[in-house]
Amino acid sequence: MKVCGLILAAGGSSRLGRAKQLLQQQGKSLLALSIETALAAGLDPVYVVLGARQEQILDEISHLPVKIISNQEWQEGIGSSIRIGISHIEAEESYDAVVILLCDQLLITADHIKSLVALYQSSHKPIVATAYGAQSGVPALFSHSYFHLLLALQGDTGARKIIAQHQQNAHVVNFEAAALDIDTAEDARGAGLS
Repeated sequence: MKVCGLILAAGGSSRLGRAKQLLQQQGKSLLALSIETALAAGLDPVYVVLGARQEQILDEISHLPVKIISNQEWQEGIGSSIRIGISHIEAEESYDAVVILLCDQLLITADHIKSLVALYQSSHKPIVATAYGAQSGVPALFSHSYFHLLLALQGDTGARKIIAQHQQNAHVVNFEAAALDIDTAEDARGAGLS
């Protein structure tokens, strides 16, 4: 079974005031850490969608074995990154499923991603999502049969909308640590990022 990874890292980090992708933890950027986690989970290949500050961010991850997708429409919102990412993936190769990840969910582990893939294999549900608090979202695995819905996303609407609309076809894994994401300078300080 072929499962690829799609890391969304195109945003402008407007609330943070600088590129969250490049925030550092123990000498590594958030984006590099998320790529390493996806690779350690066995996702192959790992695609990264870049947009704002692309050249600067490329320098930071050029040593990692990932495929870069450029989103010129990144200001439209997260829906554009998913749409462009899936379109690129579909054009390149046929995969059984994709795991969509964000670059700023600091506490996501390779084991959690592996559990999503394992549940997909055993449950035969086309969506396996992560639950935290009262919501279900990413990291989330979507089978190829859902790619057409991902391709239809617009604006700042992400994968959570599809998960909510297709709950009967979704398996949900609780992982409260996924609730931590970095949007503001306060979030970054609280997480010990520089």
